Amino acid sequence: MTSAPIVLEGNLTEDPETAVGESGVKYTRFTVAVDTRRPDGAGGFTNGEPEFHRVTAFGALGENSAAQLRSGDRVVVGGELQFRSWTDKETERRRTGTEIIAQNIGASTRFDGSVTVNRVGRRATATPTSTGPVTAPTEPARGPSFA
Repeated sequence: MTSAPIVLEGNLTEDPETAVGESGVKYTRFTVAVDTRRPDGAGGFTNGEPEFHRVTAFGALGENSAAQLRSGDRVVVGGELQFRSWTDKETERRRTGTEIIAQNIGASTRFDGSVTVNRVGRRATATPTSTGPVTAPTEPARGPSFA
C-alpha cells in the first residue's frame, strides 16, 4: 500500500456516516466533490467535470465531523491519499480505487456565508486573575501533519 499527502477543498455530497469497523474502531466516511477549473486560453477559466473523493476519518476527528458537517458544506481536508485493491464480492473481479485518510478537516471560509459550524457544548471560559485582564483560552495551532 502506498500513500501520498493531499489537501483538497470541495463540498460534501452527503451527510457523514459513522460506523464501527471489525476491529472496534469508529470511523466516519463521506464524499467530497471538487470542482475542476482549466484555463480557457482567453484569460479566464472553464469548469470541468467535478471529481469525487471518498474520505475516511477515524476516532474523534470522524465523530466531530459527523456532528458538525452536513451535505453541501464546503470543507478543506488534509490527509493521505491511499491506493487500495480488493475483490468485488458480486463479480469476483479485482478492483482498485483511492481513499483519503483524513488527518485534518475544517470548514472552508473561501466563499462568504457558506459556513455554519455547530459549536454546541464548546464555550470559552475565563478565570479572572489579580495580575491582568480576563482572557479567553486559545486553541492550539493546527495545520497539516503528514508525519
